[in-house]
Amino acid sequence: MAGSRAVRYVLLTAAVLHMMGFSAVAPVTSTLVKSLGGDSVVQGLLASAFTLAQLVSAPLWGWASDRVGRRVIIAAGLGLAAVGHAGLYFAKDLTTAFVARALAGLGGGTLPVIQAAVLELSRPEERAASMAQFGAALGIGFVAGPLLGGALSILSPRDPFLAAAVLSATAALWSTAVYESAPTAAPQAPKAEGRGAGVNPLYLVVFFLLNASYAQLEAFISFYGGDLGLRPMYVGIAMSLASAAAVTAQTVVKRLEKKRPMDSDIAMGLAVMSAGLATAAVPTPYTYFTGVVVAAAGQVIASAFISKAVAASANRVGLAFGELQAAGSLGRLAGPVDEGLLYKTLGPTPSFLEGAGLAAMGLLLIIGATRLNITPGLPALSQDKREKA
Repeated sequence: MAGSRAVRYVLLTAAVLHMMGFSAVAPVTSTLVKSLGGDSVVQGLLASAFTLAQLVSAPLWGWASDRVGRRVIIAAGLGLAAVGHAGLYFAKDLTTAFVARALAGLGGGTLPVIQAAVLELSRPEERAASMAQFGAALGIGFVAGPLLGGALSILSPRDPFLAAAVLSATAALWSTAVYESAPTAAPQAPKAEGRGAGVNPLYLVVFFLLNASYAQLEAFISFYGGDLGLRPMYVGIAMSLASAAAVTAQTVVKRLEKKRPMDSDIAMGLAVMSAGLATAAVPTPYTYFTGVVVAAAGQVIASAFISKAVAASANRVGLAFGELQAAGSLGRLAGPVDEGLLYKTLGPTPSFLEGAGLAAMGLLLIIGATRLNITPGLPALSQDKREKA
């Protein structure tokens, strides 16, 4: 198991590198869009092109990795993401930018495969901690990436895209060189008694709403910051503070998971995220920074407990995480388009308030399912307790 633990850290490192590249381009994406003649609607459509590609590819990547092995799928996906980022670096028109962004999204669809591999390389009593480590790895990447992108933007607004390509390519080579375990050689993923391989529809709907809501922040944080008069470096600092809050929230997740039913913690995360987006809706630099940080922490808490519930009840983890990723991608596809139109016509306040409302809808669904005793979190929680016994 020591070897499996080492490989797990290799995969977590690959996730950090890839996320650094993904988030490094966020502070300058609006600059690229504007330089190519686009506006806030184009910004939303470009973000949706990425998530549409993820929506289509994530279940397919998960299905393929369950059959041919995690290693080849992870390497292929990270390599494709590198090609997409390089295409954005060289883009001379919006058509090229959309194609390149879609390629990066196709590669990004393999993140659930990395998550499944990390889970499979963990002992049953380590699986909750491993999911927290995976979330922390993504958070670390999001902390470092915007700082890197903001610093590189001082030299050239295109340099962060080149850095993203290099980081994703490095992650692909790193994981290929070290990770040689096939799914059959790894410990089996947890299986729920009497449950299928799919994800409970309630989780899919709530995860859709969560991502449609948070996509408002991801897609327009740089655009909104620019409209508030903030330079890319300060937008990068805001994103890094949000990422630091996301990493810190992992500690909150570990403290909460042993004390209450998972659905209560999902509800708490959604409530915090909704409050953060409502705060960001007030168009001042102070509320901008505050809302971004609070919303990021709430998103991590809600997502972590949804992932834990899915992992505890899945027969085929790669496919289940792919389905969950597809629901999230659908939310990130629909959210920026709708909210981009709202942002353009009415301004940032109604747009961010709509994001807060979507998170509140997810909160109401979880509360209603719990009170009607149809929540899927209770079987997952009892399974988790059986594993720890």
